[in-house]
Amino acid sequence: MPWLVDHPAATPTWVYDDTDTATTGLELETQFAAGVYAKPISLVTLPAAPPYTWITFTTIFEVGDFNGAGAPYDGENLPVSEAAIFCANISGGVVEEPDHAYVQGAALAYETFPQITKTNAVQLEVAWTFRQ
Repeated sequence: MPWLVDHPAATPTWVYDDTDTATTGLELETQFAAGVYAKPISLVTLPAAPPYTWITFTTIFEVGDFNGAGAPYDGENLPVSEAAIFCANISGGVVEEPDHAYVQGAALAYETFPQITKTNAVQLEVAWTFRQ
């Protein structure tokens, strides 16, 4: 399950609302790397022992991710105001990188928040906790 954040490469409409259950993906997506629209989850945390009533998925976008040297948005300051979590796109047993259409319509969960500026000197940690 990868994460995704947005980049206003186009003029955003800002019509997406995380209270709207009809929102199924990102309004404006960012390429994490050339042609790659998501970063895999790096840490899964469970309670110490059953019953498992919650799980947390965490990913850290490192300082050079998105806008570091050689990255898709090399040197740009990226305004980030939404995030989503997606299932891995598995085809024939192989995990494929989610494409543009996938990240706009297949989110398990979606959240908007006040804009954060991701520079090439900022590390951003995103964590989702699902509770039973």
